[in-house]
Amino acid sequence: MGAVVADDSAFSPRLSATYDVKGDGKMRLSASYSKYVGQIQETQAGAASSAGSPASYYYYWTGKSYNQPGQALTPTATVLREMFAAWGINGINMFPPNTTADIIAVPGVNVQIRGGLSSPYANEYVLGIGGTVGQNFIYRVDGVRREFKNFYSQKQDTSTGKVTDSLGNVYDLAIVQNSNLPTREYTGLHTALSYRWNALSLAGNWTWSHLLGNTNGENTGGGSTRIGFESYPEYLDLKWNAPNGSLASDQRHRVRITAAYDFNLGPVAITPGVIQAFDSGTPYGAIGTGTQGAPVAAYVTNPGYVSPPARSTYYYTARDAYKTDDIWRTDLSLNFSGKIGPIEIFVQPQVWNLFNAQAVIAVNQSVSTGQGTTANSAGLKGFNPFTDTPIECPQTAVAAECKALGANYKKGVNFGKPTATGSYQIPRQFYVTMGIRF
Repeated sequence: MGAVVADDSAFSPRLSATYDVKGDGKMRLSASYSKYVGQIQETQAGAASSAGSPASYYYYWTGKSYNQPGQALTPTATVLREMFAAWGINGINMFPPNTTADIIAVPGVNVQIRGGLSSPYANEYVLGIGGTVGQNFIYRVDGVRREFKNFYSQKQDTSTGKVTDSLGNVYDLAIVQNSNLPTREYTGLHTALSYRWNALSLAGNWTWSHLLGNTNGENTGGGSTRIGFESYPEYLDLKWNAPNGSLASDQRHRVRITAAYDFNLGPVAITPGVIQAFDSGTPYGAIGTGTQGAPVAAYVTNPGYVSPPARSTYYYTARDAYKTDDIWRTDLSLNFSGKIGPIEIFVQPQVWNLFNAQAVIAVNQSVSTGQGTTANSAGLKGFNPFTDTPIECPQTAVAAECKALGANYKKGVNFGKPTATGSYQIPRQFYVTMGIRF
């Protein structure tokens, strides 16, 4: 209780300057510099803590078999009683005295933070121009550049060494630190226009942007993530493990056009409105993870690690080789409001996605790969990720065709297809909002 988890500070300045060219507000030039610092993430600050994570002891039973086909069924209570007796367990809270555990996992040992940990940050540079034309037209254009630094990283190599837990188990030691080996850069052009004439209001926003790098570096659930480019570095190559390219959050164009008209009918006001939206698709590639990653262990001489990876994440295509659907959406609203003394009553029905446009916004990216030097049942064989360029088998080809090609991977049957109900843009929806304002 009351233990300090993090104690840190950072300088996060905001500097800006604006120059009014003629002194009348019709054309203003601006420039700014900002540094945005993220908070220390609890998931990183507690990375080396074992609080709330019990140790695990695994024992494999190699004695008498039970409940095999053709045998009389033995009650569960009898099975457990006989197993415990064979292991010498005759009371509660006992470890088996007659055997040792096959696997023991003691958490909070092999991941450490040394010498402190700082928050990731981004430097932002903005040059802009804005002003008015006539009495009713307002404009603004900003060029934006953001450079992300100080990523959370996990270093686990021959220099970090090993660590032993209280039971004598040896682990490869991992150090959580900051690193600039990951890259993430944003370049954007932000525009905003508006026009008002009597009761008519028009506005538009267009953002062109490019998010480029070799890691996404964050997620919506936990903020900044820990990146493993420096973990077992002999077993990966960044050009295929984390290639540079347009990142998953890159959305090249984002457009919003709005229009509204105010009808004032004495004590009652009616305002119809429309929003037209356009969002360009986001990039994705063919990625092998887990058992479908690159078979690295067979091609690396272990320099002395306890548990090096057998396979590593492999980009079989550029990370931005494909793109999801562009999204078009039209929304309507109709606001009714009226006053009764000091009280305003309002009702606003809305229709989202009026034309029920349909687009896929998230897709499957999995592949099937070979595992060894001979072709598997799918006709795919393994490859040396450090020297070979993997050969693709067409998605519709049969095993014999893949084998004849000497292929190493094949896009999964669901590659490029939506994965869940949330993989689509929202369908047509109806809303009604009502209330009273005092």
